[in-house]
Amino acid sequence: MSLTLKDLKEAGYNPRVISDKRLGNLAKSMSTYGDLSGVVFNTRTKTLISGHQRLKTLRMAGIKTKIVTKKVKDNHGTTEEGYILAKTESGELRLPIRLVSWSDKKTEKAANIAANAHGGDFDREKLGALLRDLETSKQFDIDTIGLDPLSLRGLMMKNGVDLPGSKGGAGGGEFQEFDEDSFEFQHTCPKCSFQFNTSAASKSGAGKKPSKQAEAAKATRKKNKDEKDGKKSKKIKGEEKPAKKIKSKKAKVETKPAKKKVKSIKSKKSKT
Repeated sequence: MSLTLKDLKEAGYNPRVISDKRLGNLAKSMSTYGDLSGVVFNTRTKTLISGHQRLKTLRMAGIKTKIVTKKVKDNHGTTEEGYILAKTESGELRLPIRLVSWSDKKTEKAANIAANAHGGDFDREKLGALLRDLETSKQFDIDTIGLDPLSLRGLMMKNGVDLPGSKGGAGGGEFQEFDEDSFEFQHTCPKCSFQFNTSAASKSGAGKKPSKQAEAAKATRKKNKDEKDGKKSKKIKGEEKPAKKIKSKKAKVETKPAKKKVKSIKSKKSKT
């Protein structure tokens, strides 16, 4: 198939938008470092510049891969281009890879930031419409789009757009509420009962009924909080009492001399 740039028409439903300023920055980045959207590897320093998370998924799954490249030369330090061939359970997967030869470490680091920073924002109305449309498909898995349910809910509510499945939305039902007891945790602190995981993300327990361990931990936290509040109130009461005594003593000290003066005046009058 023979295509030109004019043939690549933009999707009208694309929810991604970008300001003129950020679009200009993206153009400047591309003219400086080249395309950083795929896997970019600096052969000079043996350092991966972009594509960390994509490659991490392949390594974690133990997927067999093969790198196929051809020599290319441009003004951005590119030496080779090609793809990473990954043999997955669903079939062959190809990830674009670009090899560069940059001796300047600062250029490499700047490109790493640029690879993660440049991009636009979501048009929330378009995103909401897309999600409502996708929700009707049984094959749609929300995890594949890279946005978790809590982020999606905040995204929609911020712009006044109903989240699919939320009350008043296309789904018709109420949105699933999440809190700290909606998740399963690996560890519990014996002192404060705080629950946490050793990994960056908690084990997926969202949407499930809180476990007995979670309910017990919640009760313990509430008990500790109540006890702490009780101690605070007692401390405040204890601090108020001495203040009252000091005031009463002061009052007595001030009134006593006044009474003595009155008596001495009366005694003088009686003598005269």
